[in-house]
Amino acid sequence: MVVDKDPGLTLDRNLYYVSKFVSQVAQNLLLAALFVIAGTSSHAAIGVSSLFIATLIPAILFGVVGGAIGDRIGAPRGFMFGSALRFTVVFGACVFTSGANTAWAVAFLFAMVSQLSSPAEMALSRIIRRGSSAPAHSLVVATQYGGQGIGMLILAPALYMLGGAHAILIGSAVGFFVLTVLTLALAIGLRSADDVRTKTAREAFSLRQTFLFFPRTPLARDAVAA
Repeated sequence: MVVDKDPGLTLDRNLYYVSKFVSQVAQNLLLAALFVIAGTSSHAAIGVSSLFIATLIPAILFGVVGGAIGDRIGAPRGFMFGSALRFTVVFGACVFTSGANTAWAVAFLFAMVSQLSSPAEMALSRIIRRGSSAPAHSLVVATQYGGQGIGMLILAPALYMLGGAHAILIGSAVGFFVLTVLTLALAIGLRSADDVRTKTAREAFSLRQTFLFFPRTPLARDAVAA
């Protein structure tokens, strides 16, 4: 249980931590499965390289759009819908992935829909940390790295021993299904929170404030220069 000065946020805060942990576990299971599939194919080198490219390109192409959609519908719903889309992609991977030729497509689709869920997930931390920034930040970091370690170093090898890469994919799909349920509960809990608001389409898709932020903020300007 997280000790909180704001009792009204205690349940939502715990849901957020659990959601972040489950998200990291499921995501790392998916990555482990895809790299096993690509790395054990007859063209392992190009298969692994294609996975790296497939995970990077969507961030460039869809990152800004995904963040704008998250602002438009609100961070809690963005996290929920993004999680549901992630589950859909991974469930489809369980059914259709047959080798390295499809692994890169799964990686691309997953990275594309993650451009909605990832910014929304990070935007929620501002709401969740209200009143206890330092402890909340520590827990966010702990859940992130803890989920990565358990997913990649413990669950992935265990599932591989049980049923190979396909078993890891199924484990990831189960994780994202659980995440979708958790984020739905979180979105319901935060629907009336003071800090949660949607933006108009014009506000959400305008980059004016983003471009003005850097010249007006010395720390941001120095970070870009560095």
